[in-house]
Amino acid sequence: MNEPRTSLAALQKDFPFESQLSLGLLIRFWEEQAADPSVRGESARALLSRLRQVPELSCPIDDITLLDAHAPLVDALMSAVFPAAFLERAYMGALIPFTLRSVYGTAAFENIMGADGVL
Repeated sequence: MNEPRTSLAALQKDFPFESQLSLGLLIRFWEEQAADPSVRGESARALLSRLRQVPELSCPIDDITLLDAHAPLVDALMSAVFPAAFLERAYMGALIPFTLRSVYGTAAFENIMGADGVL
């Protein structure tokens, strides 16, 4: 069973609707890029090959520590949304729906987060 601090269900216990963390749309973006014969497509194909080794990231995610456990792969997936040129200075983050808890962010964004990951 997931610990309360890492389980989405526990984090959203007071929210009246069920929600899930999914990388599905992001993965679909990379799948579309993989069809391109360019260098970008080649990079996307390599990324998807790595993703196939961690099928848990392709399913709805309840335990957010899964993102930390596969941080290099998650970084690569998120590079479509969080460009490397902005990782050190820009304030960008991905939050759990209807909460102020971050599941991914730039270094600058993480600096403004509380120790518990809450904005």
